[in-house]
Amino acid sequence: MKQRSKKFKKVIVMSMILACSLVYGTVGASATSNVTSTSKAVKTASTTPVVSKKGVITLPKKFKTKTVMSELRPEAAKLIKIYGTSLGDGNTDNFKVYAKKHLVTKTDTNYMLGYGYSLDKYKYKVKDARKANSKADIANYSKAVKKVTTSQIKNEDSYVGTGFATFEFSFQPKNYSPMNRINVYLKFNQLQNGKYVLETISYF
Repeated sequence: MKQRSKKFKKVIVMSMILACSLVYGTVGASATSNVTSTSKAVKTASTTPVVSKKGVITLPKKFKTKTVMSELRPEAAKLIKIYGTSLGDGNTDNFKVYAKKHLVTKTDTNYMLGYGYSLDKYKYKVKDARKANSKADIANYSKAVKKVTTSQIKNEDSYVGTGFATFEFSFQPKNYSPMNRINVYLKFNQLQNGKYVLETISYF
C-alpha cells in the first residue's frame, strides 16, 4: 500500500510539473507574440509618411515642420531637375504634368490659385532666364542642375501661419556662379477639415 501511495503521489507531482510547464510555455509564447506585434506596430507607425504625395500633395492638420521639410526634400529635388530640363530646351511641359498632378485645382468655391497660376509663373521664369543668359551659360547650368540629388538640397526656410504653411529649398551647383543658386518655394493652404493642400510652386 505504501509503495502504491508513493507511486500515486509521484504521478500527481509529475503531472503538476508538466501542466505548469505547458501553461508557462503558452503564456511565454503569448507574451512574446504580443511584444513582437507591439514592436511591429510601433515600427509601422514611425515609418508612416506625414506628407501624402498621391495626387495633390497634402499635409495633415497637425505636423512637425522638421518632418515635413525632410519628406518634401525629394520633391524639391524633382522640381529643380524639372527646371534644369526646361532651361535646356525651353519646354515647360514637364512642369505642367507635375503641377496638374500635385497642385490643387482652382474651383468656383475653393478660392485657390490652382496649378494654372504656378504654370504661368514657371513659363515666365524659364523664358526670362533663357533670354538673360548666353546659350553657353544656359547649357552648362542646365546640365549641372539636372544632376541634383536629394542630399544636395538645402532646407532654407519654413513658416506655418493662420491657414497656410510654406517650405523653401535651394540648390547651388558646385563651381558654377553665373546664374547662382535656384530656390523652390512650396505654399500650402488649409482646408476647412484642417488638412493642407499644395496651392503654389514658385522658383526664385
